[in-house]
This record gives sequence, structure tokens and C-alpha cells, in this order.
Amino acid sequence: MEVDYHIKIKTGFFKTSTYRFIVRKGLIEMIPENEGEYKISIKEGEIVSMLLRKKDDLYVDFILNEGVISGIFLDVGDFQNVFKLLKENIDRNLIYEED
Repeated sequence: MEVDYHIKIKTGFFKTSTYRFIVRKGLIEMIPENEGEYKISIKEGEIVSMLLRKKDDLYVDFILNEGVISGIFLDVGDFQNVFKLLKENIDRNLIYEED
């Protein structure tokens, strides 16, 4: 099952960019909304763990072998759906926190 959301990813010290966030079995893809940005593909094997934090919005951190990708979901109504989508498709440690 493929579902996509929109996510704002930190791409620089004071810079964020909006991406389409797509999850497939064993793969997370982030496709840029703006020209000039690069597509981000994360294979399951590159992921050490994932952290979802729900405050007013839903924040995500992907802890990778080669660094961290952090973002905030822009259009998520049901936060549990994102958790379920990641849990079913990415076989890595997934932590969910709520404030």
C-alpha cells in the first residue's frame, strides 16, 4: 500500500523544504515540491531507528547510518496512520512519543 503525505524537511541550518513523503515496502522516498532540490530515497537498511513525536504537529527523525533527517508533517489528520504505515513497511525500531 502506498500513501503519501507532505513533510517539511530541514535541509540546511536555517532552511527547510517541502517534500512529498511516500512509504513503500522497505523504502521511504521524499520527492521535492520545488525545482532545484534533490529527491531523498532511504532504504530500510540505511535506517537505524525512527522517532515520531506528536506535539501540536507530528515531528519525525530518521536516524540513519550516515546522519539524521528531521521533519514535520504538514497534512496529517490521524497521527496513528503514519505510525502504522511506517511499522508495516519499514522493519526498523520505531518510537512514538506524545506530549
